Amino acid sequence: ELIKHHQHQLKLPHDLFRSILLLLLCSVISAILFWNKNTPADQGILEMDKGNATQLNVAVGSPTIESFRINITPPAYTEIKRYTSSLSNITIPEESIIGFEIKFNQPVEVAHVIISGKDSLELKRVANDLYETSINLKQEVYFQIAWKNKRWQQSDLYPIRITKDNGPVISITNLQQFTELTWEDNPQVMLRANLQDDYSLSKAQIIATVSKGSGESVKFREEKINFTSPASIQGRNIQASTVLNLKKLGLEPGDELYFYIEAFDNKTTPNRSRTDTYFIAVQDTSEIITSTEEGLGVDLMPEYFRSQRQIIIDTEKLINNKKTISPNAFKATSNDLGYDQKVLRLRYSEFMGEEFVSGIGPQVTTEDVEEASHEHDVVKAFGHVHDSENEHNLVEHKHEEKHDHQHENSDDPDKKLSPLEEFVHAHDDTEEATFYIQSVKAKLRAALTLMWDAELQLRLFEPTKSLPYQYKILKLLKEISNDSRIYVHRTGFDPPPIKEDKRYSADLSEVTNPNKQRMYQQQDAYTTIEQAITLLQTKQTKTGKTFSTKDLQLLQLTGNKMASLANENPILYLEGLKGLSKLINRQYKDEDLAIVIQSTIKALWMTLPDPLQKSTKQTSTQHSLDNDFIEALARQKND
Repeated sequence: ELIKHHQHQLKLPHDLFRSILLLLLCSVISAILFWNKNTPADQGILEMDKGNATQLNVAVGSPTIESFRINITPPAYTEIKRYTSSLSNITIPEESIIGFEIKFNQPVEVAHVIISGKDSLELKRVANDLYETSINLKQEVYFQIAWKNKRWQQSDLYPIRITKDNGPVISITNLQQFTELTWEDNPQVMLRANLQDDYSLSKAQIIATVSKGSGESVKFREEKINFTSPASIQGRNIQASTVLNLKKLGLEPGDELYFYIEAFDNKTTPNRSRTDTYFIAVQDTSEIITSTEEGLGVDLMPEYFRSQRQIIIDTEKLINNKKTISPNAFKATSNDLGYDQKVLRLRYSEFMGEEFVSGIGPQVTTEDVEEASHEHDVVKAFGHVHDSENEHNLVEHKHEEKHDHQHENSDDPDKKLSPLEEFVHAHDDTEEATFYIQSVKAKLRAALTLMWDAELQLRLFEPTKSLPYQYKILKLLKEISNDSRIYVHRTGFDPPPIKEDKRYSADLSEVTNPNKQRMYQQQDAYTTIEQAITLLQTKQTKTGKTFSTKDLQLLQLTGNKMASLANENPILYLEGLKGLSKLINRQYKDEDLAIVIQSTIKALWMTLPDPLQKSTKQTSTQHSLDNDFIEALARQKND
């Protein structure tokens, strides 16, 4: 009863003050967590020179980048002074040293510059909150800043573009690539060239090669020639010139000069450039003809005869001496030159299979036949026989038979005639019919026609009228000689030896393609990118755009694959990597998520190869015989 009487005065034990403090503490913590969750990606400020600001992902109270300076030191040979670049457009000369100078608003535990998502440079503290580092870049990359103070934070991605140091540009301004001169022309050839470079030239010279002789006896000699104006090649734009003295270089008629210009810039490892090869040929107007008798294995030198150039020299000498010699001597010499022209014509006529070789014009009278029968004696009478002393040791010459248009049978009963001989009218030697191609035959026939005219004027004691024909003959003969000259540069590939037991086995297990592994890596990366695009497109259609742990792992894997591909072309993958980084690290506002997803999808699409290239049929360089051989092996294996 006593308890019932005082129960309304009993109080339960409590700690109201402590409960109120605990409630307030929980409220503060909840507010902080809610604020951190909804902190936008652009909360912090990355300051650049004179107010150029860029947004970074930082939290309230966390260290932020107060100033960011990029100092670029170009190579010394470029003669470009040290300068500072803006963050939005970092373009540096090749092999420049780029320095990062970053100042935080408060101390940080550690800070790094991450290059292309893999290499990391530690920022060293040089003052209270100032950190620096530098790197020598030789290829285009992208970078971002990462720092830690209780938790890691990172900046956006920024590209660094590199301006390549190109080689010198050379052009020859006053010469054609092929120049042909005669021996009477000026042997001094002026050469002018224009040389340009990005920064400065350090050296330029002419590499000349003199070719003497022909066929297997050809010889080459190389010389290096410096420009005479200016004496020293220094500067960005140079007008250089020199004189090529062909006689000092040792060129003679029939020789050729090949040359090109090479130039070097002032880079530490110089860039080298060169022009195409230029040709200067000195015409050879004198020649000695050798012939090979049909069916013999040795060269039989013909009896001495004058070349066309020698006939021209003697004709000009006769014209100059006309006033100092008697008329009879003048006529005799002119007639002798006409005979020399005839001997030369007969020797060339052998290649064309001409029938009428005894006189001027196609004559078939008995007197001409008799005269032709004594041709050999006339040659010995008027010619200079130097090569006949050893004829008794040589193989006997085949005697040419007279061509009889009436095709009468010989009285010799031992002579065996072909059954077709009395029905065939052959004009050409079968061995010589294809000796020249048609264009050369046409020139040779034209030269023979001119020889008739030249001989006629000499026989009429008019050497002055004969000279124009002789000059035309000389030019045609030289063209005929040059038409058959071929220059061959030996190239080839010597494959490694194959074991005998491996031959014809079609075993390619040890034959590896160095590009195949790289191709597989690219294909795997493209497949991952396509999966990420599908995921992001799915998130676009759903109202709830939250990313699960599995989704974030796929996006992280995609970023790693793209980073491995970015070594070749970092600018191509930069926008895609930026978008993935924002999605993975939640560097966005909720209302901007759709825009971030859309821009990321577009950037990922740009990294994929052209679908038309995938669908194009691959052309095969395998020969049809190889395909037949493989099919035959397959059938034999199945049988």
